Amino acid sequence: MVDNTRIKDLQSKMETLFRMVDQNQKHSQEQIQGIEQTLAGVVNSVANLSRLVESQVKVASASSTDQFQQLTLPVGPDLNPIIALPPRSVRLDFPHFDRKDVLQ
Repeated sequence: MVDNTRIKDLQSKMETLFRMVDQNQKHSQEQIQGIEQTLAGVVNSVANLSRLVESQVKVASASSTDQFQQLTLPVGPDLNPIIALPPRSVRLDFPHFDRKDVLQ
């Protein structure tokens, strides 16, 4: 009789362990699915960002090529391109001396 009770206790403990393992597996699968969805979102975001960067590089490349073409004049007599640089205005600000205080 004691052996029969012990076997029933072991059976109930084993069933409890099996239920716990099943619950743990279900929980792990739910976590994995959540991680996979998050990863898919991150991959989509990275792909969108990559396309955005590529388009910005193309725009920047095209605009820098256009700016270079605007700065380059036709080839001169010595067959070297002449680059036209915009004139720079430099403001010179000298101190004013009003002859009152020499040390100032």
